[in-house]
Amino acid sequence: MNLSLHLILGIPVGIVMANGIEWLVHKNIHQRGRQRGKFWSFHLHAHHVATRARGFVDPNCGPRPRMILWACAVLVPFAFVSPGICIGLILGTIAYWYTHHRAHRDPAWAIKWMPWHVEHHMSPNEEENWCITFPLFDWIMGTRVKYIGTPREAELLDIQGWSKSV
Repeated sequence: MNLSLHLILGIPVGIVMANGIEWLVHKNIHQRGRQRGKFWSFHLHAHHVATRARGFVDPNCGPRPRMILWACAVLVPFAFVSPGICIGLILGTIAYWYTHHRAHRDPAWAIKWMPWHVEHHMSPNEEENWCITFPLFDWIMGTRVKYIGTPREAELLDIQGWSKSV
């Protein structure tokens, strides 16, 4: 297969794979982080607590850029096997970092462009809406639950620190 075909087919496949990995990792972090003192416990006991207390804002959220660079560096050797998939995975990783980082600094932007992630943090049930960048795998796995723009939105608005004006 020539390089252009690898790129044309591989990049979208890599982006979809990145979304699936994002869904799986986020779901597992929740399961593994329930118990305080465990490695992943910061996710629930710091990030989720902070976002609820501050109306979805968490200035300390997300991986640091060096973590993203490390993840991308791990993928580089796979570029020789499937350059398109590798590029798609890297693009998905960068999209994750940008969207998650921006969302928790600009809730109005997040409500407009990432309502599924706002709903994950602010809804009565944080065990749904696992995707961050796009809810593709939430749809596939049946974990996408809408609150914003539905009658259930009142439940979301009742949470401390959250208001319709955000």
